[in-house]
Amino acid sequence: MTLTGPFKVLEVGAGTGIFTRALLADEGWNASIRRLTAVEPSKGMRDLLCQKVRDPRVDVADGIFQSTQIAEKWADVILIAQAYHWCTDFNAATVEFARVLKPGGIVALTWNSEDRLGADWVSQIWKVLGNHEEGTPVREQTVAPDF
Repeated sequence: MTLTGPFKVLEVGAGTGIFTRALLADEGWNASIRRLTAVEPSKGMRDLLCQKVRDPRVDVADGIFQSTQIAEKWADVILIAQAYHWCTDFNAATVEFARVLKPGGIVALTWNSEDRLGADWVSQIWKVLGNHEEGTPVREQTVAPDF
């Protein structure tokens, strides 16, 4: 099954809307969004998101990973940017995602990552830091797929 837009997007752990604004600023994503519901448990962050994002297709709601308060089979896409580490029950979140996601829908988790290879000076810093990171889990630099 191929997913075609425009999409109903559920952004969980939306915070102050940094990723929401990035989606709306991207021409391709902007044109592909029918509706976007940004779910965030912090009232202060929701308030700031509402101030910064002024798009009639965007709703902001109180909720958490395990309980989004979204209607069953509503979302075509679930996006989580820089927030999944705040989830306290991954099993319950998975059940919730299955409940709100339409058949054939997608869950996408994103994280910022350092470019450890792009500039020589950055590479040198990471070599120095690497001497002190023995035994700590460090994400390896990956290259994004070219779609």
